[in-house]
Amino acid sequence: SVLVLTAIGFIVSSHLAAQTRSLEFAILRTMGFTGRQILSLVSLEQCFVVVAGLSVGTLLGLPLVRLMIGYLGINEAGAEVLPPMVSRVNWTAVLVADGILLAVFIGTILSLAWTYTRLAVSRTLRMGEL
Repeated sequence: SVLVLTAIGFIVSSHLAAQTRSLEFAILRTMGFTGRQILSLVSLEQCFVVVAGLSVGTLLGLPLVRLMIGYLGINEAGAEVLPPMVSRVNWTAVLVADGILLAVFIGTILSLAWTYTRLAVSRTLRMGEL
């Protein structure tokens, strides 16, 4: 469920940002940006967001799990549970989840680039004057 919510959140936030930034990309299109350049720009922006999120999530997540295991490993009387709780990472599940998120990431980037290259520049620029 976390994987699905993450994918939906990424897609929705990317497309909402695309709607609010349509004027910026219309100006870039009038300056002569090609579809490939727009794809590169969108890819760079989204890669920064994803790499920053994964880095911060990993750097904070692993120590947080180790910290919380200490609090979860006690019973209602305050004694440690038997057998003791151990933090283990299922790296296969992590790789599968990362692969699915990578597919969502690539699909979102291609969708954003397609949206920006198909942008009605004249109409968008007129809307920006309001």
